[in-house]
Amino acid sequence: MSEEKASQKRQLDAAEEESESDEDFGPMPAGATEQKTNDPKKRRKKRRLEFEAEYLAALPSSVYYEKSYMHRDVVCHVVVTKSDFVITASVDGHVKFWRKWSTGIEFVKHFFSHIGRIHALAASADGSLLCTTAADKCIKFYDITAFDMINMIPVDFTPTA
Repeated sequence: MSEEKASQKRQLDAAEEESESDEDFGPMPAGATEQKTNDPKKRRKKRRLEFEAEYLAALPSSVYYEKSYMHRDVVCHVVVTKSDFVITASVDGHVKFWRKWSTGIEFVKHFFSHIGRIHALAASADGSLLCTTAADKCIKFYDITAFDMINMIPVDFTPTA
């Protein structure tokens, strides 16, 4: 009799563990319970492009491909500093910092600086500070070498250059 009770207890424990594991993962996705068939009528025909080989050959390889850091809207201001930085601003309020090297230029930092069109972008004479003004009635100051916004002044008017 004790063996029957032990057997029943093991079955209950196994069922309980199974139900607990189902709860941990939640319900199955809708398509997961359906059986996949090899019926040719139900499989989709693979679509081939006419010039697929040329398209694949033209894709850049990992050696040459890099992420684009360009602005998504029109660039309205560019400032070049004595500290070897280029700062660009676009009409959608984005400011981007770039570092000049002897071999090219490198993207450094991106700020969604203003809500609205940037009206002015100016750097200090030594190339350490940057100031932006925009249609959102704010003046913002940046430390160029640390790539950080250091101050923001809201004003009651729309500042211009």
